[in-house]
Amino acid sequence: MDLFQQIASNKRRSTALLILLLVLLAAFLGVLGGAYGSWEAGVAIAVVVGVVAFLVAWFGGSAILL
Repeated sequence: MDLFQQIASNKRRSTALLILLLVLLAAFLGVLGGAYGSWEAGVAIAVVVGVVAFLVAWFGGSAILL
């Protein structure tokens, strides 16, 4: 496996992990919101938090690690 294949593989896996984070946040906050009356609000908050986390991780991930 050459360098460019490793980079492409890493990008695919990173994207999959960030999507998994968004799904888990939506599920958790949906259940939490449902316990307090509105699961839709919980999922909406999770989507906003997930998108922000995705953007921070995608565009600032290397700076965070360094």
